Amino acid sequence: MAKDMEVESSVDRISALPEGVICHILSFLPTKVAVQTSVLSTKWRKIYTLVSSIDLEFGTLDDDREEIDAEKSNRFSNFVDRVFFFHDKPSIHSIQELDIDNHHFAFLARICLPNLKVLHMHDFSFSNDGSGEKLLSSCPVLEDLVLGSCAFNNDRSKFKISNSSLRRLTLQDYYTELSDQFVQIMICAPNLLLFKCTSGLRLDVILCNLSSLEDAHINVRAYAHEVYLVSYRVRVLQLLLGIQGVKSLFLSNHTIEALSYGGNLHADLPTFHNLKFLQVDWPSVEYPREFEDTIQTPKELMDILQKTPNLNYLGMREGLEPDALSQEKEILNAVPQCFLSSLKRLDIAAFDGTVTEVHFLKYLLENATVLQKMSIFCTEKLSANLEKQEEIKNELELFCADTTSCVIVFLPLE
Repeated sequence: MAKDMEVESSVDRISALPEGVICHILSFLPTKVAVQTSVLSTKWRKIYTLVSSIDLEFGTLDDDREEIDAEKSNRFSNFVDRVFFFHDKPSIHSIQELDIDNHHFAFLARICLPNLKVLHMHDFSFSNDGSGEKLLSSCPVLEDLVLGSCAFNNDRSKFKISNSSLRRLTLQDYYTELSDQFVQIMICAPNLLLFKCTSGLRLDVILCNLSSLEDAHINVRAYAHEVYLVSYRVRVLQLLLGIQGVKSLFLSNHTIEALSYGGNLHADLPTFHNLKFLQVDWPSVEYPREFEDTIQTPKELMDILQKTPNLNYLGMREGLEPDALSQEKEILNAVPQCFLSSLKRLDIAAFDGTVTEVHFLKYLLENATVLQKMSIFCTEKLSANLEKQEEIKNELELFCADTTSCVIVFLPLE
């Protein structure tokens, strides 16, 4: 019996699986591990070349040295080039997902990926030979593109993303050094549905054709370098103009703050006729938490609301700074059109129950004539004081517009 069990345990059941099933299993492994299976047996020698998903991350050849040196970089480049050289050509054409981290590869200028749908590139260095743009143009069915902290080493400091199949695009740039070198990224994606842009000091994004866009997340941080404040305002306005057809919009507090750097914002802003969902200063993992603040630019927020005539939802997930509001009481004189006709739900967080905060909520309840629900996410201090919550709730209900039966709920801060 023991001998039979020993024989049974030595049977190679995985190798007996159909080739397609093995390829599917290997697609869940890092490419380095998939390549290593080629030494198992003759059958396994070329199976990795048939896998339709490739994950290339600088560090997969790590030999426990913390510093990234030229030798290690070259070895990784050679490894990647060999992977693509030996990869079965029909299989390369069938690749649907590609994830590349931390490098520049020679193969980009010479491959075609006609079935690639997902391309994520992080800390990647685009050379000035146009290989990056060639790669994107060779992906006719690409749907999801992420460019995270990439270096655009182009003599003209311009990079074009033109793809009619693209559905989701994410740009992330955390460059914070003061510099005159801006990178202009031109985007032409008529079928794009989701656009996320987190930008530090370098990216100048030009949106040419985003006619299908439904959802946008904009987080532009100027880091308070006074010499560039006006140009940042222009860039944010340029972004907003390019996405004015969206139905759902997330704006960070820093983006709204950039709009305060001079000029007549109400006159400069486009009108967001299709916008139904607006959330400002959403909880972000893109920048360290210490960079996030409560909304201290209520005037700019009110200007934005004046240009969202059909808004249904407004979320202020990081609260509203009472001191900033109390210093600009005149901003409450004009009532946005959406308050009178379309705003049905309001979420406000980091609520501490101060006099100024309560005054602002009274203003909202008094003027938002179709508001159906107001969710108030309390600070830890107010969450522990149920008596004060009830007192504030009773006070607020007196200010509900006569034409609405708004439900007011107090919740702990998430």
